[in-house]
Amino acid sequence: MATITPIIQQNNSRKDGRWLVVFRLTHKRKSVYIKTSHLITESQLNKDRTIKQKFVITYLSEDINDLQRKISRLGLRAETYTASQLKDILTADGKEIDFMLFLDECFAELQKTKRPNTVSTYRSTINHIKDYQGGRPLMSNEITSKYIKAFMEYVKTPHKIVRFTGPEKTNRTEKTSNVVSGNSLYTVYFRFKKIFDMFKEKYNDDDLGIIRVPHNPFAKVPVPKMEATAKRSLKIEDIRKIRDYQPVNRSEMIGKNMFMIIFMMCGINAVDLKNNLYQSEGRLNYNRSKVEGRRKDRGFISVAIPKEAKPYVDWYLSIKDNWSNSKNLILAINKGLKSIAKNIGIDEGISTYYARHSFATIARNDCKKHKEDVSIALNHTDRDTSTTDIYIAPDWSIIDEVQNAVISKLNEDLKIS
Repeated sequence: MATITPIIQQNNSRKDGRWLVVFRLTHKRKSVYIKTSHLITESQLNKDRTIKQKFVITYLSEDINDLQRKISRLGLRAETYTASQLKDILTADGKEIDFMLFLDECFAELQKTKRPNTVSTYRSTINHIKDYQGGRPLMSNEITSKYIKAFMEYVKTPHKIVRFTGPEKTNRTEKTSNVVSGNSLYTVYFRFKKIFDMFKEKYNDDDLGIIRVPHNPFAKVPVPKMEATAKRSLKIEDIRKIRDYQPVNRSEMIGKNMFMIIFMMCGINAVDLKNNLYQSEGRLNYNRSKVEGRRKDRGFISVAIPKEAKPYVDWYLSIKDNWSNSKNLILAINKGLKSIAKNIGIDEGISTYYARHSFATIARNDCKKHKEDVSIALNHTDRDTSTTDIYIAPDWSIIDEVQNAVISKLNEDLKIS
């Protein structure tokens, strides 16, 4: 049976000669200590350094009785806990936690487990929360549905934000925020919700009966509506214009060549071209970085290098180390593509995504390939989603057929009638 005894710790005397009273919680022959707000003087101690009964009755009995009632409510469960666990249960009730102190700790954990692009959306959401609080603490009981609704309205409205940059974070910059709407607002909502769920996971322990954050404020907040993504595909005629275009500088050459690689290699992502690629027996093999950590097959795919794509692929493999990371590669591709688009009169909002989306659209709409086969070619499908799939060896010929159909469609205008 756990016991609670008020004591002083001899080595913890204050400069003014007083001691802080602590409760010694003894359980299963182990002792832990619970701090109180009570201070005691020499005159309130017995000769053996125990606390005089009058002080206990007058100032400490209510706290002791409260702790003992909590232990009694646990019943037989109390015997399953260690002394340290029991202390956590007894001291958890009624303590509010500052959510703002949790944010940086949470972000550090996300950096270890999430992809860089995903991490950046969490950083953006955390910055919105910090801007909204303006340096003020945010206690757990203050995060209500009303608070979240007000926060979401704040995010949607242009407002002044301050950032400190530089090695010592001493350079102060001030600007007006961009308006957040549509799918970006949807992302902010779910990132905030995920961070709050992580907050609850850290401070609650259902097994031990420790519930410091009991509420779910997001249950009463409407989820922002997702908007249909603008179609980012080109007509086959526009892709032929890119194919036939003669670049006037290196930037345009990078834009054209990389677009053709992505398009003819089943919409491979530029991130994977930079990070995960290796060549083997006339094919490019890679694990798709976006899904590598969450799919059983680690997002592996093998794509044939057709003769039409080989000059582009050989060119890229010879210079791929010119870019330090995929972000710089994508910037270089998009810069060249925008210049080309302006010169040949196609959508100037073009980016690497257009090559991937165009491949998918042409495969389905022009070549009439089944959606499932197109999905496999795009590396959207996890082959290990069912027991049956475990026994089926990957058949890359399905991808080859989709790829060949799209390239044949692209080059129909080159055939001699």
